Amino acid sequence: MQCKVHGDPHVDTFDGVYAERLGQDLFLTGDFYLVNAPNVQIQGRLTYSAWPKSSVAEIMMKGDALAGKLLHIHWNGQIQWGNQRISNSFSDDVISINSGYVRFLKDPSIEFHFVQRRAGQSGLLDLNIYMDQRPGVRGFCGNMNGNQRDDGQFVNHRSSEVPGGQSFWTHPREVEVPPPEKKCEGDLKQEAEYFCHKTREIHDKRSDKFEVCVFDYCVGGEEMAGAGLDFVNEDPQDGKGGKGKGGKGKGGKGEEMAGAGPQDGKGGKGGEGKGGKGKGGKGE
Repeated sequence: MQCKVHGDPHVDTFDGVYAERLGQDLFLTGDFYLVNAPNVQIQGRLTYSAWPKSSVAEIMMKGDALAGKLLHIHWNGQIQWGNQRISNSFSDDVISINSGYVRFLKDPSIEFHFVQRRAGQSGLLDLNIYMDQRPGVRGFCGNMNGNQRDDGQFVNHRSSEVPGGQSFWTHPREVEVPPPEKKCEGDLKQEAEYFCHKTREIHDKRSDKFEVCVFDYCVGGEEMAGAGLDFVNEDPQDGKGGKGKGGKGKGGKGEEMAGAGPQDGKGGKGGEGKGGKGKGGKGE
């Protein structure tokens, strides 16, 4: 679907509604959402150009496909990509700009074309925005729901104005984006289970130790899986107790009573015997 924002300003919404100069009732200045969707946002800064009317002088864009960077395009030819000033012919592993076309390598569902125009002592941007239909969209370009009758709410007065504190012009141009969390599934999970079962010799696949091993392998590979097991203890169900020392006998022959060994495998102390040593019992 396509949206056009051009002139002083004119808007053709995604659903095909034409709005001329925001209804001509007032000519606004300030920061407005052209597109406000869950995974991509484009803000336009409206200023007065050669006419006594407002136009889009510059835009700021951010979204999932931009890898934590802001894209800033000004009518005077300046283009800022994160903290880097770039030319109108540029590409890296995230973005490609060529002849006014802006494309995103990680999200082909949106692209746009811009033209930088001078008007008197000032200037403006003409924009063509191409975006696949998606829910939750607002802004000058409408909600792309296929219903032309409800687009007017987004282009009249200040309904699409950026709330205070949310203007991208006050945000850092570049922020660190954490890497996506690995999902433990498919081939990776099979590798983890094989490693934990065969290499680490954890035979009970229902045990906590096995689950911890598999999770750690998916997150950090063999090294992390091996290190994580040092903190997981598995108490044996039964083990042989050690030998306990018998007590010293007094006078007659004492009965030898072996104590029950605790679960860690150590035998208890033998009962009192005639100076002899009692054998420890088996631990349960």
